[in-house]
Amino acid sequence: MGIESYKKINVETSIEDATPLRIIQMLYQGAISKCFEAKGAIERKQYIFKSELISGVIAIVMELERSLDPTHAPELSSNLASLYNYIRETALEANMENNAQKMEEIANLLLTLKEGWDNIKDPDEKN
Repeated sequence: MGIESYKKINVETSIEDATPLRIIQMLYQGAISKCFEAKGAIERKQYIFKSELISGVIAIVMELERSLDPTHAPELSSNLASLYNYIRETALEANMENNAQKMEEIANLLLTLKEGWDNIKDPDEKN
């Protein structure tokens, strides 16, 4: 069994054991990592790899948007949906224009959002 198989098993185990808040944090971290990797791929002119990474960012952001529950916080959900839409559009532009700065902008937005989630006490966390 190769290292990639072990990584996959570790991620699957982490998700199975994770609280809903932790899953959101993991999604943000995954998107942030892919943004910085895509920025590097653009700078190295690895355009196929860049496209795959940006597709991953968009997929994660779509999943984050699907997780919004406007019944609990309608204004927050609406604001996040608008921000997620902006992130998706900017990611598509970055992909078409090979624009590393736009990927950095997206990463910074996601970092700010993740910091907010990181400051929430997880009610489902086991002590």
